[in-house]
Amino acid sequence: MLRAERMHALSLLVINGQPVPKLDFIASIFIYDTHYFNVFRRYNSTYEIVIEDFYNDFHIHRDHSIRTSLQSVLCLTPEQMSNMKITEAISFKRNASVHLSPDARWSELQMMHHGAMISVEGILTDYPHPADTPVTPPISVRGTVVPPAPRKDSSYHAVCGPCIDYIKTNLFPCASDHKRKYEEISEDEEDLEEEDQEVQEDQEEQEEQDGQDEQEEQDEQVEDQEVQEEDQEVQEESEPEQKITRSYLCLRSRRIRRLHARISK
Repeated sequence: MLRAERMHALSLLVINGQPVPKLDFIASIFIYDTHYFNVFRRYNSTYEIVIEDFYNDFHIHRDHSIRTSLQSVLCLTPEQMSNMKITEAISFKRNASVHLSPDARWSELQMMHHGAMISVEGILTDYPHPADTPVTPPISVRGTVVPPAPRKDSSYHAVCGPCIDYIKTNLFPCASDHKRKYEEISEDEEDLEEEDQEVQEDQEEQEEQDGQDEQEEQDEQVEDQEVQEEDQEVQEESEPEQKITRSYLCLRSRRIRRLHARISK
């Protein structure tokens, strides 16, 4: 699909049953004076920000900040983005340089300035930088046509020799080290998660065992109390019988003594 057809598909709205193309050009991003991205805003999806790169690929984002969008497209870490700064922003509304924060959202940029030409520095410092002029000349802010896509023409500028040597000696070993460290960290995190799960299971088993022991002790106390009550009831029932038996024996012994006394006389 051609670039124009893809942009038309991204911009298409249906209003009152009628198809309406609506795609606003809101920014061009230059990194160290090299044209990297065009930024558009569409209105037919919640993923309203469309970022076009060197290869005419479109990256669809929500209304994030400028910093967050560039970090996502360039696949950089927060540490690599920490020194990002906007050295210049030329407002479409005023056709003059304005202050623009890297943490401003795209909708805020459009609302305040109708868009801007943005120059960025402080990122991609570990990669080769162009030795000559920018690949794509600046786009006229007063133009009425869609700006051309960023293009990366290797014949237009050369890469400096020290940068090539740096890549050969450092980039690939660093990438291998980062991958190895990432794998080690992932394994350590998995081990920690397993240990935490085992500790949690042991705690649950211990709590369950303690609960069972406590319940058994309570049951034993209840049984002992019931036995004591039963013994006390048996003792209370047996006391009157013992009294009657003693009275009968005393009366019998008296009668026997009287009988012996009569016989002896």
